[in-house]
Amino acid sequence: MSFPLRLAVWGHLLLALLLIVAGALALIFGGSILMMMPPGEMAQRLTWLGALLVLLALLWLGLSVGGAIGLLRGAPWGRTLLMTAAAMELPLLPVGTVLGVYTLWALQRPAFSPDVPAPPA
Repeated sequence: MSFPLRLAVWGHLLLALLLIVAGALALIFGGSILMMMPPGEMAQRLTWLGALLVLLALLWLGLSVGGAIGLLRGAPWGRTLLMTAAAMELPLLPVGTVLGVYTLWALQRPAFSPDVPAPPA
């Protein structure tokens, strides 16, 4: 595996770890804030919005980690998963955009083609 691709894979794993930590903190503090709100329409909307965001984050997390592990193991499906995760990251300014563009670039390089053997180290 080439260095740019290895860097993209580890970047996705690091961003996934940061997302897990940020998500846990958001659930803890967001839940605390929701508990203090009076019951009503706004609390219900925030609950549904939070659930939707958690589901989207879990989808991205599964694609990103699955694709990264698949590429590290040499599985051809890892490329597809990581490309999908990179495309989902593009609107996440600034880190997601940079990582998404870099990953798409690294996966499109001719050196990645599974038919071409890796150069000797």
